[in-house]
Amino acid sequence: MSNIFRKSYTTPLPVGAELVAVKGVPSARFKRKGKAITAPLTKDGTRVRVFSPFYYGTVDGKPVRLFTDAVASQQRLAELLRKAERKESGVADPFEEHRRRPLVDHVDEWEAAMRNDIIRKGQTVQSAGGAVSRGVRGEKHIRYSVGCVRRIIEASKFSIMADISASRVQGYLADLRKDRPGRRPDPSKETYTRAELAEMVGVKAQQITALIKHHRLKGEGNGKRRRYPKETAESLYELRAKGASIKTCNLYLAAMKAFCQWLVRERRLLESPLEYLDGGDVKLDRRHDRRILDEAELRKVMESATHSKVVFRGMTGCDREILYETACASGFRASELAALCPKDFDLKLSEVRLSAEDVRHNAASFLTRRPATARRFLSS
Repeated sequence: MSNIFRKSYTTPLPVGAELVAVKGVPSARFKRKGKAITAPLTKDGTRVRVFSPFYYGTVDGKPVRLFTDAVASQQRLAELLRKAERKESGVADPFEEHRRRPLVDHVDEWEAAMRNDIIRKGQTVQSAGGAVSRGVRGEKHIRYSVGCVRRIIEASKFSIMADISASRVQGYLADLRKDRPGRRPDPSKETYTRAELAEMVGVKAQQITALIKHHRLKGEGNGKRRRYPKETAESLYELRAKGASIKTCNLYLAAMKAFCQWLVRERRLLESPLEYLDGGDVKLDRRHDRRILDEAELRKVMESATHSKVVFRGMTGCDREILYETACASGFRASELAALCPKDFDLKLSEVRLSAEDVRHNAASFLTRRPATARRFLSS
């Protein structure tokens, strides 16, 4: 077994050092950081030879720095020698290198792997606004999943893979479900600035704009003069004071489990520590129930679009009416409808067909339609 040792080096003779002889060897006695040191002199007597505070050992013919304690250094050296022997014999731990790496580095590589998977499957198309991702793992899905995992890691203080704990993830999700107390709106105040709303609900001012837009709340004015009515402030308070829904918590859990499963597939982790965790029942906490429009409501939507003079996203009211009819009859998603081109319509067979790259589930889809409606769509 290799022995531990300390490296020696020379340093100029300290000012005020006392010259002594130790067992006939010329030496110098001085203090460094409050500790008395006796070190031998070099041949010219102008320098002293001192030893490093750390012990060293030899592994695979190379010196390795250990600890300042001799016993701990000897144990560490024995461990390194055992690992070197196992590696040489082909029984090394394949997860050892990944265990020491920061967890955030693994998240970055997971994000890159998802983006590469999109490119590999040909699910990315170019548009005027840049690359638009198709399929299950679209750009929005990647951003949301990675964001959820990063927030869990930061809040749970996970540094390396060994820190990932099912109980701590459960604790984070439980905290999401708790109500968040905040400052209630002032009944006597009629309007609020963005900064005042941010302080009231406990978020950054930049998030207020996104919340207002997402929940379609009212606001008047532009720029710094924009003001929000009391009703908007009360709606924001109610939305932020209530904890996250079970659906939201399930999405966080699904993202974290997907990350752990990727670590297992990449042979970075032996097994997922979150394997046994299950999501909650979303039926117990419905926040936004959706329903199918009845015939009268659907007819009203179509008639409103037909007589509308508003041009929305470059489409007239008549164009939107045809698009709504196609959407209702086909069940295509918004991204699939946006991908429709004249070549997708076959008037002889009375059908519209989407190629595999434009369908969410990567399978060609078609719909039999009335030829008259198809002609209207093509001519619009």
